[in-house]
Amino acid sequence: YGSLDELSGTLARRLPAAWEQKLGESALAQFRLEHRFVDDSVAQPLLQPLTQPLLQALGETRHPMKFHLVDDPAINAFALPGGTMVINTGLILSAPRADALQGVIAHEIAHVVEQHGVRSVIRSAGIFVVVQALVGDASGLLAVLANAGPMLINQAYSRDFEREADDKGYALLRRAGVDPQGMADFFRLVLAEEKKQIEAITDETSHELFAQSRHVLSTHPETEARIRAIE
Repeated sequence: YGSLDELSGTLARRLPAAWEQKLGESALAQFRLEHRFVDDSVAQPLLQPLTQPLLQALGETRHPMKFHLVDDPAINAFALPGGTMVINTGLILSAPRADALQGVIAHEIAHVVEQHGVRSVIRSAGIFVVVQALVGDASGLLAVLANAGPMLINQAYSRDFEREADDKGYALLRRAGVDPQGMADFFRLVLAEEKKQIEAITDETSHELFAQSRHVLSTHPETEARIRAIE
């Protein structure tokens, strides 16, 4: 997997930025069909004080960063290729402090900058398709990318990608003058949610919660270890 990971990084950097952005926009359009977005006129004044210091510290990037707010009680946020980030209202309402929200946002920005979304899709295509694309035949890879929307929306990054996003997000918070302890506090919130959902599994009627717990645990593996690393 190490070699495939390196190849996916090489190939992702070769993709035209416009392709990556179109991939993210397509996934976002699919997500919009089943979720209620908060109008930008309301969302942007709420999000800008959180995002602006991070974007200023980030500097020039491959894609402009775009933030969207979704009316959803789940404690979650996710990034899509091309600079799109989706933040749930449940995350904002549950966060103990502003810097905890900024910790999440910095983490998601790192996923975008490091192209983790598109690299995960490329990895899923397999070594043969990746090597084909590197030598000039991108037909197989394009077919995979064209159908990548559901995978990108329900993304479960590898542990290496999650750790890299933690590290890069931490560095971004420091450059922006934001207390990185907020990121650790957010993961404590995730850890408490994980434990709450696991306890709910004991109820035989909690099949839906069981599915949610599996998703949380796969998306945020080794949460306690990540908290220790940040601290």
